[in-house]
Amino acid sequence: MLQTIKNSIHLLSSRLVNVIAQLGIVVLISRRLGPDAFGEFAFMNAVVMTGTVAAIFGLDTFMVRAVSRDDEGGNRLLWTILRFKTASSVVVIGAIFILFRYVLDTRSISNLLTLFTVAICLNALAQSFWFYGDAFNRFRIHAFLWAGSNLLRLGFIWLLFFHDANLRMVIYAIISAETVGLVVSFTTVKALFKIRPVKVPIQDLLALLKECYPMALIFILSVLYFRMDLIMLKLMYAARGTGYFAAALRVVEFVAIIPGTIYMAVFPVLSKNYVHNRQAFFAGIRKTILLLGPFAVFVSLLILLLSSQITGILYGNAFSESAACLRIMSGVTFLLFFSGYFAYFHMAMGNEKHVVAILFAATLFKILCNYILIPKYGPTGAASAAVLTESIIVVLYIIPVLLRAKDKSRPAVAATNERS
Repeated sequence: MLQTIKNSIHLLSSRLVNVIAQLGIVVLISRRLGPDAFGEFAFMNAVVMTGTVAAIFGLDTFMVRAVSRDDEGGNRLLWTILRFKTASSVVVIGAIFILFRYVLDTRSISNLLTLFTVAICLNALAQSFWFYGDAFNRFRIHAFLWAGSNLLRLGFIWLLFFHDANLRMVIYAIISAETVGLVVSFTTVKALFKIRPVKVPIQDLLALLKECYPMALIFILSVLYFRMDLIMLKLMYAARGTGYFAAALRVVEFVAIIPGTIYMAVFPVLSKNYVHNRQAFFAGIRKTILLLGPFAVFVSLLILLLSSQITGILYGNAFSESAACLRIMSGVTFLLFFSGYFAYFHMAMGNEKHVVAILFAATLFKILCNYILIPKYGPTGAASAAVLTESIIVVLYIIPVLLRAKDKSRPAVAATNERS
């Protein structure tokens, strides 16, 4: 129990540092470069983040689960994953180059995006070293390396902006930070765990591909769902509108650290109660709603009423139109307090397929809403699409839980015996 608390503190601390560092990057870029350039950066960053998740392929979570069960095979699995990620990164980078080379309206942005994709491989490899310590219950390594990576980004951008404040400097800074972060991550893990390179046959890579693709699908769908707005805004509207929406979205993501931390804390309890105390498992819904509900209302109302002041303080007068997006997305803030919780609820029940189905349907619905609303309303249309989609997600998560709650009085063991 004590170790769990320590791990939670380490992860929470790193999440706070990361969110603050990322917000600092957003504020620095938006204030120095303005809405148009910031919109271009937000678009490229969304593409690179999506590409990174695709290249990682769910392998780090798989590694933690596998190595925690058999640490003797940890070194071999780590190097197998590193080689797999190197290959997958090349494939993803090539796909992005082909997909956006002739879609983007300016060649300069296309060239910058191509340069930016180098960060996909660097970050994907570094994350394997971050997660490796988790398998040995040493979360402080992950926390230190993760937080350090974002602080390096902020530091390099700040330093290079003294030379010349433009988008190319931002990309150079991020690539430089990722390179240093990868070296530090490798050196740290090598010193602590004595890892050493091993030869990996192609059969091991193919076996890894077969075993990890369902988990990869969940992560890829998640990042597509949360980043599709930025990509579609850039392609269908304008960079300035993308910048306005991205500024509002960053505020929502900053607030989301609160429910996200709560989900991480309650997930082990949910998983245990589902097996041993079904009644307490479903009773937890009411307790959590009573806990999150008032706070969600307070935070969302605060954002709704103070949206102009928030965007003005963070981004300046040039982003005044972001306030309209933020007012609409205060609804997303409220819904995020519940959608994430019910997603964890389903995963505690071993119902990952339902989560995948909902994410897939939600992503398609969001794309359709954006396709209809963005050409007419721009960033506020994207914000409205986000609220509509998040509302549907909450409903789709809740309905199966309510149906299964009818059996809450039946103990798990008894239910199992009846089925047999």
